[in-house]
Amino acid sequence: MGLHPACVDPERVILAGHSMGGAMASDAACRLADQVAGVVPVAALWFELPCEPNRPVPLMALHALDDPVLPYAGGKIGGVGSGVPERLPVEVAVAAWAERDGCAATPAVSTADDGGAMLTWSDCAAPVELHRLSSGGHDWPALASELIAEMTTSR
Repeated sequence: MGLHPACVDPERVILAGHSMGGAMASDAACRLADQVAGVVPVAALWFELPCEPNRPVPLMALHALDDPVLPYAGGKIGGVGSGVPERLPVEVAVAAWAERDGCAATPAVSTADDGGAMLTWSDCAAPVELHRLSSGGHDWPALASELIAEMTTSR
């Protein structure tokens, strides 16, 4: 599996997805690290990433504090039956990605007036940031599309 080099510029391939699509995008970015420029999971938690990417991959995650399906604080996934394992808190999951990208352990936090924040890890081999949205539930925020466009055109 891979991208055909004649058709796609891997310097501009950004994988993005919402919810389970975001989990799949994260998994694909890990497994196809040398063929993508970054990943943007939105209201998403990757379930397990046993893979070790062959290079650091930029990550820009967006997740609302009031997400009822994949709670920001972790725990039980909303709307599923028993037997589904509880999830890690979003910040713990993103910190694990940051660790794989060689970042410092503690992110800088820029708080917004609406109660949201942007967490940015430093000293990374590839950028890692988390947009902690004050609200938005389990929806796709307009900000996500803007950030993906910015990430793609900046390459």
